[in-house]
Amino acid sequence: MEFTKEQKETQEVLAKVLQEACTNKEFKKELIENPLISIEKFIGRKLELKDGFKMKVVDQSEKKTIYLNIPSVPNLENTELSEAQLEMVAAGGWEGALYGALVGTLTLNPVGIVLGAIAGHQIEEAL
Repeated sequence: MEFTKEQKETQEVLAKVLQEACTNKEFKKELIENPLISIEKFIGRKLELKDGFKMKVVDQSEKKTIYLNIPSVPNLENTELSEAQLEMVAAGGWEGALYGALVGTLTLNPVGIVLGAIAGHQIEEAL
């Protein structure tokens, strides 16, 4: 799976933002309080989220805390996967889980997350 130039740039920016948050307590505080403005100031340009979307940053750096993220309920109606996607998930294992999470994250489509969970379940059964 190849990433677009925009996807690569987004990943690079997010990596830099997270690195800064790990080393700069003031930036981390600002990032949690107002993520979009903090990132815009950090990268020096305006960001546009899709209509209806917001950004939330949660500090999950406490080492002795288990964090549980409750995802939105996916709408699986009218959802079709390509043959390649179906083969990847059907194969199970870590590849399916990673692919599912990647699809869900990059396409803002919760189906990928569900598929990753299915593959992850297959891993649990195998262990």
